[in-house]
This record gives sequence, structure tokens and C-alpha cells, in this order.
Amino acid sequence: MTRPQIRWILFDLGNVLVDHVPSGTGRIAAFLGIETETLHSFLLKIDASRRLCTGEFNAEEFVAMVNKQFNGAITPKMITEWFGPEIERVYPGIPDLITALSGRYSLGVLSNTFFGHWDYFAATDLAGRFSALMASHLLGCVKPDPEIYRKALRQIAAKPEETIFIDDKEENVAAALALGINAFQSLSPAETISGLARLGISTESGGNQPTVQAKTA
Repeated sequence: MTRPQIRWILFDLGNVLVDHVPSGTGRIAAFLGIETETLHSFLLKIDASRRLCTGEFNAEEFVAMVNKQFNGAITPKMITEWFGPEIERVYPGIPDLITALSGRYSLGVLSNTFFGHWDYFAATDLAGRFSALMASHLLGCVKPDPEIYRKALRQIAAKPEETIFIDDKEENVAAALALGINAFQSLSPAETISGLARLGISTESGGNQPTVQAKTA
């Protein structure tokens, strides 16, 4: 049987394209003058991670809740400035990989994320190299919920068998595979390249570009 032609390659963001180094909550706590653990306890109480990543909380609602709890004056822009640097380091080899693939395939990002990371990433040169940028807080569901993959496929007008998905979490890969998407787990650019090769995708890798360069107006 002839293998269906691959049209789209979708990448997770954190730990696949960029390094994720958590530090944003510490910056919030420092601004508010409270212990980081105090902030963590409050965020856990309001289920902030899930509700932010599904879009149940928008930027204004989230900062309003934090400000009310801690008598603060945080703005959504501050959250982006504090959380964006968590994902500013692009893995070496990724820009060259994107260059090698972009002439032959449509490329997209499908990430469990929230406005603090996403608004920062969307303003970078790296983001501009993808044809589709899809974030959980905008789609209204998170991986490994099958619905997020269905929404992503509808958005790019692709069939599962025409699509490759790469993620660092095994459960997210398993959910994609269950829908017929060609998916594999990757924890490094080398694993991404080898995984694509197993699916018959030729790649090239080259020099390093260690940080995301933000676009200038």
C-alpha cells in the first residue's frame, strides 16, 4: 500500500522547538512582595494552570484575580514580559531544520500554553516561519484531549494521515496516534530529525541560533 503523502508537520513548542525554563511565577511573587510558595498555593487553589491553558481565564481575568488576592497592580503585559523569557532559547539546529522543511511541507505549532508564553512567542521571527500557530488557550482544550487535534486538523484542512505531530510528552503522542496522525515523541532536535527520517522525511541540520529574536516594528 502506498503511504499517504505528508502535507503538514506540527510541532509542540516547549521542549521540542524551544527550551522551557520556569521562572515566571517567581517574577510575579517578587513584584508582589510575597513568597513564591504563597503564590503557587493560590494558583493551585484557583486551578490556574488548567484554566489558563484552556482559555477559561483570559489575560484580564487572570491578573484581576491575582491583584485582588494580593493587592497588586499587575498588567497582562507584565505577565508576558515575565513568562516569555521562559521560552526564549531556541534549541540549536531548529532554525536550520525549519528552513530545510519549509520548502516542501506546511509547518505548524500546536502547543498547550497560555497568553504569557504565546503572546511572546507569536511576536518572534521564529513564529513567523510557521504557516499555522495553534494554542490551547485559543482552541479551548488541551492535549491530550482528542478534540484539540480535531480542531487543529480542521484549521489546517488536513487529514490525520497527511500530518505528522511531534511532542515531548508520551500521552500527547499516544492521543494523536489514536486519531491516525503520524506522531512521535521527541526530547531533542536530534530525536526530531531521526523521528522524521523514520517517517521518510529528509532533513538537514546546520548552525546554531540560540535565542528567539523578537520582531521589530
